[in-house]
Amino acid sequence: MEVHHHPHVEKKSFKEYLLEGLMIFLAVSMGFIAENIREHITDSKLEKEFIESIVVDLKNDQDIFNKQIEFLNQRNLVADSLITLITGPKPINNTADFYFWSRQITRHNIMLITTATFDEMKFGSFFRLINKKGVSKQIVDYYNQIQVLNYFEKAVENNGDEFRSLYKQIVQPVDFIKTLDKNTAKIIRLNYNPPLKNNTEVLNQMVLQANAIVSLRTAMENQVKIMKNKGANILQLIQKEYHLEKD
Repeated sequence: MEVHHHPHVEKKSFKEYLLEGLMIFLAVSMGFIAENIREHITDSKLEKEFIESIVVDLKNDQDIFNKQIEFLNQRNLVADSLITLITGPKPINNTADFYFWSRQITRHNIMLITTATFDEMKFGSFFRLINKKGVSKQIVDYYNQIQVLNYFEKAVENNGDEFRSLYKQIVQPVDFIKTLDKNTAKIIRLNYNPPLKNNTEVLNQMVLQANAIVSLRTAMENQVKIMKNKGANILQLIQKEYHLEKD
């Protein structure tokens, strides 16, 4: 009968087991450290990209706010002129101005504030990447203020609709259509005084609506100025914390 001899396996010493365990621990630790370094580099790159994108958006907003403030002031001057005309001597003789200002007062300029970067950061939970003190909080507060602007825009639009329903009751449609240039879509003043239905009640309601529009636009202008200042402060903070060059 053939006898099989099993090879003798030499047992490892405690030191060898300890050395193997240490090597495995070091390999796992180095892999973990390397992954953390890669993640940190990726996060830093994303943070820089988001900050640069936010800066572009904030600078664009500054231009939008400046134009909106100018627009609101112009429209309130139009409203004041119309109120003065309506509350002046009756009947209204300068109906060309009445037609012109009535159409202008309801014109509204919608502010196209870009929130794409903010929305991506918000819904993608990327605000965790913004580690500089106070920057993240101020950015969130800034964009939350947009809801207030949206409220005023909607309110002015609603008042404008009510104002339109009033002046349509006393102007002549054929003449009123002529106040809009078909080629440029600009409002123009007629070179003659078109007919105007003398309705004191409607005129008084128009004055009330015009005053309401002025009040809303004044409040809206204040909100625009608040956001303009907030945006400028955030830009200064970002330039300081991220050592960005000023324009």
